Amino acid sequence: MKKLKTYQFNVIARFCEDVSKALVIAVILGQIAISTSVSVRIILSVATCLVALIMLYFAIYFSREGK
Repeated sequence: MKKLKTYQFNVIARFCEDVSKALVIAVILGQIAISTSVSVRIILSVATCLVALIMLYFAIYFSREGK
C-alpha cells in the first residue's frame, strides 16, 4: 500500500475534525429534539460525544502523520 502524501493526511484530518464538530452539534440538537425519556437522551449524548472524541483523536493523529 502506498504511503499517503502530506496534503492527503491534511484532508483526512480536516474531515475527521468536521465530522467531530457535526457530532457535537448533533448532541446539542438532540437535547432539544428528543422528547423521550431522560435516560435515552443521556445514552445518546454520551455515545455521540465518545464518537466525537474518537474522531478528534483521528484528526490529531492524521495531522501529525502529515508533518
